[in-house]
Amino acid sequence: MILFNEHITHSTEKKMTTDVIYMDAEKAFDQPKFEEMQEKLKEAKIDGNLLVHRVFLVKVNGNHSNETTADSGAGQGSVLGLILFTIFISKLSKLLKKIDEN
Repeated sequence: MILFNEHITHSTEKKMTTDVIYMDAEKAFDQPKFEEMQEKLKEAKIDGNLLVHRVFLVKVNGNHSNETTADSGAGQGSVLGLILFTIFISKLSKLLKKIDEN
């Protein structure tokens, strides 16, 4: 956030235009298929065993559904979701830095 503020201040002082993109990352990893996530984890040199034997169930008023195999997404608040978010932000940061250098 500090770097962002410094960039905005610097750009404003030089009378440069700055575009800002806001995104809601709350459900960013609910939809990707495991194959896509596996690829990203492999690129980051992280063992893909985080995607093996994933199941979920629903609990409502103390009643549980049957377990179902998960074939996409990363649970909110999960370690996998945090890892994927970190990979995403890292790549985004590198891309923005590369654009800024041009």
